[in-house]
Amino acid sequence: MRITDSLLLDVRHARRALRATPGFTIAATFTLALGLGSAITIFNLANAALFKPVPYPDPDRLVALTMEGRPSAFSGAQFLALRDRVSQLDAMAARSGTSSFNLLTDRAAVNVTALRVTQDYFRVHGVAPTGRGFTEAELLTGGPEAVVISDDLWSRVFERRADAIGSTIRLGTTAYLVVGIMPAGFRTIPAADIALPLRTTTRDTGRNYTILGRLRTDATASGAQVDLDQWRTDIIRERPGINERSVPRFSWASYRDVLGQGFRQPLFVLLASVGVLLLIACVNVASLNIARALARQREIATRAALGAPFGRLLRHLCVESLLVAGTSGIVGVLLAQTGTTLLLSLVSEDLSREFLSGAATTPDWRVWIAAGAMTLTTGLFFGIAPAVILLRLDARQTLSEGRRATEGRHTARLRRTLAVAEVALAVVLLVGAGLLIRTFVNLMQVEKGFNPERVVLGWMSLQGTSAETAGTRAVLFDQALERIRELPGVRLAAISNQVPIERGLNLTLLPPRGARITTPRAVDWRYITPDYFAVFEIAIRAGRAFDTSDSAAGRPVVIVNEAFARSYFGRLDVTGETIQLDPTFMDEPREIVGVAADVKARSGAGFVTTIGINSLTDPVAPAIFVPAAQASDAAVRGANRFFNMKWIVKADVAAGGQLETGIREAVRAVDPTLPFIRFEPMTTVIANDVALQRLLTVLLASFAGLAMLLAAVGLFGLIAYSASQRRREIGVRMAVGATAVGVGRLFMMEGLFIALLGLGAGTLGAIATTRVLTSRLFGVTPLDVPTFAATALALVVVAACAASLPALQAARTDPIAALRGD
Repeated sequence: MRITDSLLLDVRHARRALRATPGFTIAATFTLALGLGSAITIFNLANAALFKPVPYPDPDRLVALTMEGRPSAFSGAQFLALRDRVSQLDAMAARSGTSSFNLLTDRAAVNVTALRVTQDYFRVHGVAPTGRGFTEAELLTGGPEAVVISDDLWSRVFERRADAIGSTIRLGTTAYLVVGIMPAGFRTIPAADIALPLRTTTRDTGRNYTILGRLRTDATASGAQVDLDQWRTDIIRERPGINERSVPRFSWASYRDVLGQGFRQPLFVLLASVGVLLLIACVNVASLNIARALARQREIATRAALGAPFGRLLRHLCVESLLVAGTSGIVGVLLAQTGTTLLLSLVSEDLSREFLSGAATTPDWRVWIAAGAMTLTTGLFFGIAPAVILLRLDARQTLSEGRRATEGRHTARLRRTLAVAEVALAVVLLVGAGLLIRTFVNLMQVEKGFNPERVVLGWMSLQGTSAETAGTRAVLFDQALERIRELPGVRLAAISNQVPIERGLNLTLLPPRGARITTPRAVDWRYITPDYFAVFEIAIRAGRAFDTSDSAAGRPVVIVNEAFARSYFGRLDVTGETIQLDPTFMDEPREIVGVAADVKARSGAGFVTTIGINSLTDPVAPAIFVPAAQASDAAVRGANRFFNMKWIVKADVAAGGQLETGIREAVRAVDPTLPFIRFEPMTTVIANDVALQRLLTVLLASFAGLAMLLAAVGLFGLIAYSASQRRREIGVRMAVGATAVGVGRLFMMEGLFIALLGLGAGTLGAIATTRVLTSRLFGVTPLDVPTFAATALALVVVAACAASLPALQAARTDPIAALRGD
């Protein structure tokens, strides 16, 4: 018989055997499908975020500049200094973060997202715009205004007209010449509707840009590193007496690796967790398969006695296992497609774009290979268990006994070992989930310093508009706020370039007279209208809040936060002191008239850089607040370039959905050329800040819950099978005087003993493994005793419940029927 015919015959026999035991088939398929579906879902996300090449030609040649081996932002001066020193690159470019503009058309004002890029940006990405990119002249300060639009914007605004190139569009109050259209399917990272020239000079020392390069076809990243090392050596040589440690080491890294680095650790935690879950599912099905093999001892012995070789029997059982695993794999892939969509819906659109870095979640060959490998491995894993039993099978003895199959000592030990392993693995996941849950609770209980309830934000771009000049800005703010305050349900309204939780604009502050700090440092700078502190219920610790007297004609004033007062002066009572920004921002010296309570917010200033879980976990950075009416045009333009302005409204709950429409109409009545980008409650800003931590917590808790459920099912199956195997023993015990309570206690203790063994092994495993979560924990340590205690208690309760039903069933055994039936 040909091998293919033999395999087909095995498949037909396996199908009949599986149909004959529908309970096992359904339970095994469902269990494995849960494990495989979860594993494929997480691997698909990890693949899109970490492994799938960036969506550009020759992605392996695309590199990004890093500092000390970590992703970083660089200055324009650094870019210009490096641009002509990299012989191993075909092209090098810098890009900014995204910002917003209002694109004015004949019919309406549309908000668009802009990315500022240098001349070779498109060349670095291996594409060329239809038309052209930017010229050297357009990259010079004061040069011609030009824009390259996306294919999507060309479709939405220009209806794909051929005359779009060469036409003029207005971004705010400035006219821009459309010089090119990005290729269809090309997406910038981060996503943007338009590209503008990034104009930088050797005086641009703010670290605001990402630097990218495209390696030459005959070059490598290590070869390009030589240029960077030589540049560093030259700097040290040209500056006698410089501390060599103060000169950072730059290096080139794969763009793919740089984009995914911020999500690498959480994704690896999830991959490890889902791997444990899949292993528990395999152990569970292996235990079921052992019971099924014991029930088929007589069938297998008969086939062996009729001449079936051992290899053929082993292959037949493996085919059965692979059929179950294959079916589970198909179901798992379907679950993974739904699961991927569901998971991405749980996070904000901004986080989803950042997480995927432009990659699609459509499964590629990596996902299919991983799914196939996991399916094959699981099929072989749980198929080995009955094969072990077959190795110990004596066909002649089995047939001569003429009674039902029983498990031997070795088989019983194997099933108990598998049950202990299930419980131990579940404990590891439960402890990890418990630590993250406690962390999330701690995050939600952090004192934020403000009240976000009933506060609605309207996002708007003022970049390039007439509102960047003081007079026009004052008219817009005063008249629009007056109209908003008259809306039904509105209690207070204010304006700021940023709100709590979000990062502020970093501006350099000169060292104040008598301060502890004697060198210029960056602080978080925010402009606000008088009701800002009242809207958020932020306490004023000393002095006063702003009022209507703090107008453009009034004396220049400023409010600082507690962190500023402590850092600069070592005390909170700093009213009357004078501070001044760097002259670059054309701001006057300002008198401190108040000290506001510290408020949680992201920071990139020189004191504190948000590098932890989120803004809620980091210390508050020094911040200063200036009246919007007194903010210098230079500082406001800087803020508008990097951040969108916010209309901040505190309203009664009854205001409902009509509030958004009312705010839109109030601003449109003053200036119809200013569209809103979006509206969202302040609570959403906080939720977005903890979105990644929440997703990690929810997923790990879900995996832990499934693991505990599978472990409980496995423990239930073990005790139930043990009771059925010991039916005669139970009959004898009860016949000689054992009580039903005693019999039930016997099996309850067996289940609890196995659970405690698993708890002990799992606790040791958790102590060894949960340290990988350290960077994701807040207010709790990896060895948190309450978490371990709660896990132990939960496990004992679940184990008792799982063992109680078969124990109760055993206690109800009729001794006469048990002895007669045997």
